[in-house]
Amino acid sequence: MFREVLRVALRHGYYDPDPMPVMVVPDNRRAFDARGLVLRASGQGWHVLTDAVEFPVKLALDLVADRSDVVTVTEGAQWARVP
Repeated sequence: MFREVLRVALRHGYYDPDPMPVMVVPDNRRAFDARGLVLRASGQGWHVLTDAVEFPVKLALDLVADRSDVVTVTEGAQWARVP
């Protein structure tokens, strides 16, 4: 039986109430799979699931932006000019 061991939820004032154009992916897919971990997305974020008895102490995930404006509104933006 799989159980949730981690939930990642991303929010950003510019995009609310719509979801951010960002995906969460394993940093190292092979290591992730070898540990018996599964990553699933839902409307509430991303869920790391496992059926293993022990959960790894460290887990690396990457954020992948679907659009280039994510950087513009997050870092170094001129807030008065954000479209």
